[in-house]
Amino acid sequence: MLILTYITPGYVHWFHHLYLNIQLLNLVPYFHVCASSPMKLGFKNVTVIESKFSKKAQTFGSNEYGKIVNRKHDCILKFYKQTDILFLDTDVTVFRSPLQYLQRHNTGVPMFLEDSGPFRKKGTLNSGCMFLPRTDHSVKFMDTFVVHLKHTKSLYDQDVLNMYKPQRYGLLDKNLFTNGFRFYENRHKHPVSRNLILVHHNWISGDSNKWNRAKNFDCILNESTKKSFSNMLWRSSQKSHWVFKKKGNQVLT
Repeated sequence: MLILTYITPGYVHWFHHLYLNIQLLNLVPYFHVCASSPMKLGFKNVTVIESKFSKKAQTFGSNEYGKIVNRKHDCILKFYKQTDILFLDTDVTVFRSPLQYLQRHNTGVPMFLEDSGPFRKKGTLNSGCMFLPRTDHSVKFMDTFVVHLKHTKSLYDQDVLNMYKPQRYGLLDKNLFTNGFRFYENRHKHPVSRNLILVHHNWISGDSNKWNRAKNFDCILNESTKKSFSNMLWRSSQKSHWVFKKKGNQVLT
């Protein structure tokens, strides 16, 4: 079993957060990182997949952002025939180990975080949190998906994923694996579960906005905040819902 992630120079700050998160949950033996170039990460289990990306974080919608999210699948291809894989984007916070849940619900088919919201219909699959068991069905899906991804270069991987969904797949429990809309914006209607396993901090434009929102909700780990990790979820769940406001092209938190 691997917990796999992919980083570029613009997202090293998210890696440090996630790596500390993984350490606190005693999941380091399962953790492996793919990097777009050699980086000093203070972590040994790194595979470099050479790509020339900017040192800055990219905004959703930019050309380079699309190249980054599509490139991460080269990382998955290096390992998907060897073992079960939980692939996570670095912009997640993991509150509890997901291993027991995955072992209990592993039926041999890919499983995805459900990413619905105001402009994404129910059942939308999220490519930043997916479980790929080492089965013939899962391997066949990845082989087919990558072919589609290469033939539709103008689309993001998540768009391609939802155009060509696996023949058989499952959804991770959305009360345990949640997206940014449910966690931040919709918590006043559907409170955050005290058993939440992880949150993907998506549904916001701009990396600095994303980072600051997660920080304001006590979801970023560093040497200071790690001391109170055990009640991080509780503290975050006590905060009022986040309201999306837009002024020009700027998202205000």
